[in-house]
Amino acid sequence: MRVLHVITGLWKDTGGPSEVIPAICTAMTDAGADVTLATLAGDSAQSVDDAATHGVRVLKFPPSFRHTIWYSSELHHRIQQLASEHDIVHIHGIWQFPDWAAAAAARTVGVPYVITRDGRGRG
Repeated sequence: MRVLHVITGLWKDTGGPSEVIPAICTAMTDAGADVTLATLAGDSAQSVDDAATHGVRVLKFPPSFRHTIWYSSELHHRIQQLASEHDIVHIHGIWQFPDWAAAAAARTVGVPYVITRDGRGRG
């Protein structure tokens, strides 16, 4: 199974999701899934680098400008292709550009997606 996880950011100062989401990705990789984690670039938590060393493909997209929606033109141009390369898309959030773009891309290419509002696993 090929799983794409999308979250706006996993920065050092963002708390729980910065630890939980890379751990989920690592566990899925350990269970045999092919996992990609797409996020915006920045001062990432150590857990993101740790996930990469365990086989998680980590893609960091530069934000085009910092705003409340965290738009990234590079993510905008690549998300549909990324979604099409995976069996499912797991979106971690609902309010910002990466979330919207991932949901729209998954719908466009016909890939199922799930949305989790926060790092505690409640959707």
